[in-house]
Amino acid sequence: MGDFDDAHQHPDGTLASNLVNVIRADPATPDVIEVREELSAAVDRLMANSILRDELVRSDEVRKGLVVFVRSQKVWSAYEKLRTEKSFGADPNLWQNAFELVRDFKPKVGTENTVDVVLATPNGPRPAIFVVSREPQGLKFDQSKEFASRYIPFGMDAMYGVTPAFWQTAVRVLPT
Repeated sequence: MGDFDDAHQHPDGTLASNLVNVIRADPATPDVIEVREELSAAVDRLMANSILRDELVRSDEVRKGLVVFVRSQKVWSAYEKLRTEKSFGADPNLWQNAFELVRDFKPKVGTENTVDVVLATPNGPRPAIFVVSREPQGLKFDQSKEFASRYIPFGMDAMYGVTPAFWQTAVRVLPT
C-alpha cells in the first residue's frame, strides 16, 4: 500500500493523518470486539480525511466500499468473524457483510499485525492510479515479403505503472 504518515497535507494546507493507533491486549491476536472498534476508528478517520466534501456520501455506500487488508492468520480470523457472524451474544453485528476482506501473504517486515482499510466507493477516488509510461506501439513487422500472404505477424508493446494518489482513501491501523 501507499504512503502512511501523520503529516499529509490537504489542499487547504491543513495537516491530517492516515494512521490510526489502537490498543490490543495482544497486538498479534486481536479479538472480535477489538477489531470492531478499530474498524470503526478507521472509518471515522477516512471520513475526516475525505476530500469529497462537495458531495453527499451515504453511510451505506461507505460500508459497501470498504476493503480491509490483513497480513496474519490471527488478524484474518478476527476480521472474518466480524465480517460473517450475525451477532455476538445479544449484540447484533452491524459489520456483517459490510466490507471486503483481503489477505496479504507476503507482508513487509514489521507490518504483520497492521491492517489497511481502503475506501473504494463507486466512482470515488482511489489510493492508487494507473499511469502510462509508454503508449502502445508496434514491435515487429514482417517487411521482407518473404512470407507474403494476408497474414502479417506483429506485436504491440506498452508500459504502465501504478503511482500512489489520494491518500485520503486509505488508513493504516497500528496496534500496540
